[in-house]
Amino acid sequence: MHPCREEAAKQREEIHATKPIAEGKRCRKCGIILTVENSNRKIQSKQGLICKTCRGVIGQQKREIRGAKPMPEGKQCRKCGISLTAENWNSGQQKRLHLICKACNAAEKQQWHEERASESIPQGSKCRKCGVVLIVDENWVRVSAERSHYQCNTCKAEYEKRPRALQRRRQIRMAVIEKYGGKCACCGESTIEFLAIDHINGGGSRERKTQSTSAFWYGLYTMPRRDDLRVLCHNCNMAFGSYGYCPHERERNGTTRPFDDVSDEVIVKSTSGRI
Repeated sequence: MHPCREEAAKQREEIHATKPIAEGKRCRKCGIILTVENSNRKIQSKQGLICKTCRGVIGQQKREIRGAKPMPEGKQCRKCGISLTAENWNSGQQKRLHLICKACNAAEKQQWHEERASESIPQGSKCRKCGVVLIVDENWVRVSAERSHYQCNTCKAEYEKRPRALQRRRQIRMAVIEKYGGKCACCGESTIEFLAIDHINGGGSRERKTQSTSAFWYGLYTMPRRDDLRVLCHNCNMAFGSYGYCPHERERNGTTRPFDDVSDEVIVKSTSGRI
C-alpha cells in the first residue's frame, strides 16, 4: 500500500475509534441498547445499528447460503472443458470468471506466482517499512516485483514473527504434511517437528530459489498433490542428500553400507596431516 494511503487509513481508524455512537440507539435485530463495546463504531448509518452478536450471525448465514448455492447444470471449466461438479469446483462463486475446476485454478495460481517471481525490482526501490535500498539476493527476496512486496528481509522477518502469521504458517505446514502422508516415507516417523518435504527426483534448491519458503508451502497447500514429492524426516532427508541412500532403506533390503567396510586400523591422511 502507498504510504499516503496507509496514513489516510490510519487517520480514518483513529476518527472511527473516537467517534461515539448515538445515545439511546438500539440494535435493529435484537433491540439491545448499543454501546461502544457491543457495536461497530465504524458504521453509523441505520444499516450499521446492529450489535456484534447479530452481525456475526448474519455473516454466518450469508456464508452458508453461498456455500449451499447449487452449480448450474451443464457448466464447464473455461480452461480444460470438463463438466463442473460440487467435487471439482468452488461452489462459493458463480461468475463466468470463476467457472474453472480446482486443478486448473491451482495451475493458474502457480503460473501467476512464477511470472511475478521472474520480475526484477526497479533500480533504487526502497523498503516500504524502513526505507533501506533493496538489492536483489542481498537484502530482498524476489517473491514479486509488486509494490506490496517492497520489503527487506529484516522487516519481513519481523512481520512473520507475529503470532497470527506464525499460527497460519504452522496450520499450512501441518495440512501439507498430512496431505503427503503424514509420516516419513522411509522410517515412519510422524512427529511434525521432524518432518519435511523431499523432492524425489531432486531440484528442490532450484525451486526454492524462485520463491520464498512461505510461498512454497502455500503453493503445496492450494495445488493438487504432486507425484514428485514425499514426506521424509530430517535424518532420512539428510542421508539421501549427502550419501544418495538412507541406512533404513539398506537395512530393509539386506544390503551393506559403504561405512560397514571401514576399518578402525586404516586411517588415510592428507599431505597437510589432517584426516
